[in-house]
Amino acid sequence: MTSRRERIITVRNLAPYDSQSTRTPEPMAGLKKGPGLFLLFVVIGGYLGVILSEVLRHATTSGPLSEFFIRTIRPGISPFTLNFQLFSITFGFEFSLNLLSLLGIALAIYLYKQA
Repeated sequence: MTSRRERIITVRNLAPYDSQSTRTPEPMAGLKKGPGLFLLFVVIGGYLGVILSEVLRHATTSGPLSEFFIRTIRPGISPFTLNFQLFSITFGFEFSLNLLSLLGIALAIYLYKQA
C-alpha cells in the first residue's frame, strides 16, 4: 500500500503543464489593450461618424437640424514645403470633424473602456 506522501508526489508529477513538454500554452481569450488598439477604436469610430454624416447629408433636405450635425470644421496645419535643393519635404495635416464624427469617437472610447 502506498503512503499519503507518495500519492501527493505522484499527483504533482502529473501536472497538466510541464516546462519540459512540447505542448504550447493556450492563447489568451481577450484582447490585449494597448495604444494601437485604442487608436484603431478611435479611427473606426471617427469613420463611422463620417459615414453617418454623409448618409444624413444625402438623405435629408437642408435645415437647421441637419446643418447642426453636418457642419464640418477643419483644424490643422496648412501644407508647407522645406526645399533643400537636393530634395524637398512637404508637411501638413488637417482633420475634418463634425458632431457625428465626434460622437462616433466618443462611443468608440466608451466601447474600448468596456472591452
